[in-house]
Amino acid sequence: MTEVRLLSIQTAIILVLALFAGTGHSVQPASDHETTAFAASIYSGSEGSTAILLSPLQADSDGDGYDDAVDNCPTVFNPDQADFNLDGIGDACQDSDSDNFTDEVELAVGTDPLAACGTDAWPPDITNNHVVSGGDIFSMFPFWLQASPRHDLNLSGLVTGGDIFFVFGFWLQSCEALGPDSDGDNIGDAVDPCPSLPEDSDGIGDSDGCPDVDAAVSGASSGPDLTSYVGFPDVRSVSATVANLTAAAIPSESASSSSFRLTSRSDVLPKDRS
Repeated sequence: MTEVRLLSIQTAIILVLALFAGTGHSVQPASDHETTAFAASIYSGSEGSTAILLSPLQADSDGDGYDDAVDNCPTVFNPDQADFNLDGIGDACQDSDSDNFTDEVELAVGTDPLAACGTDAWPPDITNNHVVSGGDIFSMFPFWLQASPRHDLNLSGLVTGGDIFFVFGFWLQSCEALGPDSDGDNIGDAVDPCPSLPEDSDGIGDSDGCPDVDAAVSGASSGPDLTSYVGFPDVRSVSATVANLTAAAIPSESASSSSFRLTSRSDVLPKDRS
């Protein structure tokens, strides 16, 4: 049996070889897009034979030391592979709040990478009026020569002229007033009364940002006005005396039964009188 051992001079070398495409007995160089890099390990046999083992190298498009297959930003140089929200996309190439600034940039200057607008977001709308204007410039001066993290935009340790000129670079740039929209119903969290419950957009009361409560009320009209409460049935609150009576409301004021007693006759939606 032939014994195979590693060469004593060097155990492995990396060779960059051009991949050739052969046709019949002629060999033609491959085109540029067919060029492949190989790792070559050289082995020596006991009878003087030599074997070379070639393994294709994985591409590293951005040259940061991480193969594209495992790089969380395969086209952006980020050797630290930082990913603050652990979603598999690197901070260097992700803009979580869609404000045109990467998470890496916002984390570096101390703004919130998940807030698209406001005093804790970029662009540096320090006055929170949704446009970078003179007010944002002048709001920097009270922090002059102070170590204010929010206003030290160039990370110099102090609020200086450099930070003010930095804000000038975004003059009149606006940001989305509603900011993040957690439930994806196109109603920003800042004004959505139900930020985690998407509006059902069924044409009934869709302006309130919440799933329609009218659909859960038995006997409700097909299109109540949620602003004035017009269209809801007159519902009465009752206190049941029987354990298995689970309803908290009955539709009639004159209803009577030995199984329950009416403790309240007030109309819980008094404004629905049209």
